[in-house]
Amino acid sequence: MLGSAMWLWRKVFPKIELFHRTQGIFTLLFALIHPTMIAYGYGLELYFSRNYVAPDLTVYLYFGYFQLIVMCCTVTAALLRRRNFMKKIWRYVHFGNYAVFVSVWIHGWFLGSDVQYSALKYVWIVYAVTAGVAVLLKLYDRFRPAKPVHQTGAWVKAATTAQVVPGKAFLATVGTQQIAWFNFNGKYYAIDNVCSHANGPLCQGSINGAVVTCPWHSSQFDITTGAVLEGPARRPQRSYPVKVEGNSLLAQL
Repeated sequence: MLGSAMWLWRKVFPKIELFHRTQGIFTLLFALIHPTMIAYGYGLELYFSRNYVAPDLTVYLYFGYFQLIVMCCTVTAALLRRRNFMKKIWRYVHFGNYAVFVSVWIHGWFLGSDVQYSALKYVWIVYAVTAGVAVLLKLYDRFRPAKPVHQTGAWVKAATTAQVVPGKAFLATVGTQQIAWFNFNGKYYAIDNVCSHANGPLCQGSINGAVVTCPWHSSQFDITTGAVLEGPARRPQRSYPVKVEGNSLLAQL
């Protein structure tokens, strides 16, 4: 559920992405304990025959199988997200986690022998509310307007011509501003380094001609204008006016 509000979490926990990736792997491993303990407790024969629950509840077991399969797919897709064959599809696989949230609630509510009739029911209610809030935050992030850009008009030296070479991005930090510099066809360009989609570092992305691809979710931007060429990003990157003075590169903030 952290992924639905990365833009919000990052304000209080800058390393939230690393935690989120680690959390996903841990959650999958932790989830595997559940079927393992059932198989150990009831024995493999009873486990595979699914006779350890009442016949009218057997259908809810399939929610558990569904969760395990989807979680394996989403974690694998996230780990391989930078491979060429996964760059454009991994995020769609990752959306399967929202189906897992719903499935876990149904699976636990109807199969948990002590959930509906004990204090644990309040945990399930909180879980449902949390999932609902996560979905609302995701929708808000998708449709929220872009922040107005504060421009000072000041020209600031941010890099040198030796640092910005063709085919590579150079990260320059000016105050709190992170600027990604590019050299394309002998001209220099500067755009915001922080991806407008989920704050990924564009300076670590791949470059193909005048196109930079975000390493996190594969959004593509025109390095000469900051325009979005391919989503999931919807808002363009801020593009900075650039001028060259000797071997110094200046950006207008």
